[in-house]
Amino acid sequence: MVPNNKKRVLLVDDDGDFIEINRSLLKKHGFDVFAAYYAGECMDKVKKVAPDIIVLDIMMESITDGFTIARELHSYGDTTGIPIIIVTGISNKLGFEWENKDLKSRWLPVDTVLEKPITPDSLLYEICKKLGSEFVTL
Repeated sequence: MVPNNKKRVLLVDDDGDFIEINRSLLKKHGFDVFAAYYAGECMDKVKKVAPDIIVLDIMMESITDGFTIARELHSYGDTTGIPIIIVTGISNKLGFEWENKDLKSRWLPVDTVLEKPITPDSLLYEICKKLGSEFVTL
């Protein structure tokens, strides 16, 4: 599958293995993939590459970095419409429970929450679904 106009995906995670595995698969499927390895780098990358979608970890330098980034992204005019997929292990570490009413709220302005561990194909499927791209496994 090659998405029309090469969609840009920004992966934001402090786990280099997570980024490299998913970068490889997404590139095979025709996406342009960019990475930020810590919270402070995320906003700079968003401004530079104007991603079509962001895959965002919650726990990076601090346990709530992803929440802060999501709220910041949705408070600025140019970035409010960028879909955000949270991929996190916070439920396993802290016993945090997600509720559908939390998504798209001011508290958690994201489109989807996925629990780690997640397979690259599952992440690819969610990205394609959000971007309206065709999903094809290799």
